[in-house]
Amino acid sequence: MMYPLTLGFGIVTVIIVVIGTNLLIREASHGVDQQLVRSFENEISTDLAREFDRFSADDSLQDINDLIVDGRMDGWYEHTSVDLGNSFFALYDMMGTPVWTNGSIRLIEEATSDHHHKAFDIALSGALISELRHNFQITDANGDPIIAEVVETHLPVFSNTDNEVIGVLETYVDIGDEYIVSVAEARSNILNPAVKIMTSITVLLITVVFVAEMLRKRAHGHRIEEERRRADADLQLIRAQAQVQELAIVEQERKRFLSVVSHELKTPLTSILAFADILTRHSDPLTERQIKHLNLVKRNGRRLDQLIGDLLDVSRIETGNFSLEFSDVPISDLFDDLTESLQGMFELKSQKLLVVNLASGRLVSADRSRIFQVISNILSNA
Repeated sequence: MMYPLTLGFGIVTVIIVVIGTNLLIREASHGVDQQLVRSFENEISTDLAREFDRFSADDSLQDINDLIVDGRMDGWYEHTSVDLGNSFFALYDMMGTPVWTNGSIRLIEEATSDHHHKAFDIALSGALISELRHNFQITDANGDPIIAEVVETHLPVFSNTDNEVIGVLETYVDIGDEYIVSVAEARSNILNPAVKIMTSITVLLITVVFVAEMLRKRAHGHRIEEERRRADADLQLIRAQAQVQELAIVEQERKRFLSVVSHELKTPLTSILAFADILTRHSDPLTERQIKHLNLVKRNGRRLDQLIGDLLDVSRIETGNFSLEFSDVPISDLFDDLTESLQGMFELKSQKLLVVNLASGRLVSADRSRIFQVISNILSNA
């Protein structure tokens, strides 16, 4: 699961939005219901009051019974019910006794409840009262009883002479179909914008969380990559340090080896050269062959001594202890020594060293042993 936070937040947000939308629609629908009820109540009560005032003002009205003579109420009801549809009407005197109705006695009995008595008393005080009643039984156009949503109205009836209340007109008008359609339209008008707004908010919140989680994952990936690079760099540094330490140890061992080897070789070589020189000068007369072999020993001994000296020079250079001792060196003597020292090597290689036009008595300022070493190395590599 690549984005668990976004998924979890999205599910929770959708649940909250759905619950919130339902609560919002319920509250808004309740308000719309109340507004529609007041609208129906006002419309019906106003129309009834206007129509009944016009009807009762035609002739002199002093008693409630004047409205029912010669079928006047029946005629007015037939005219009025055309616009009102299914309805139940009843006319009461001041004592609350029904003097006319368009329904059955059973409907009158159902209407005369405690609620009816309270509304009746209010109408007797001269005030019009109207309200919505749910699941109320009235008669349809065929006179059959039906259950409907009705607007109940108690209309005070005034005399034409002294404007006193002489009775109450009670009406129950069926508004079921119109009420259902109006409520559905009102709720739809609320639901559609609410769903759009909540959907937009949900998408916005989920998008914000998704972007935040994506940035967090990217930052986490960058952090891991940086840590990996840092770990690689640390590992490389450790390896480099280990290599440096290893090289330092190797270098230290090499220097120690050079120093030990040089000194260990120097000591027996010195003895060999000394005994060879003693044999040459102080022995009984030697044969030419013996003298040649001793000279070869001395030349190679000096050659080996020179190599050991080179090793010691390398050690001195590395430790910073290398130094030069300058003096005036006769060039002819220098090359005479070189010729004698390298003669055996040239003979073994079938080569010959020839020094020509060497100025006698010419001097050069140099470290004799070092200049001898340099020229000897050059000639040895020829």
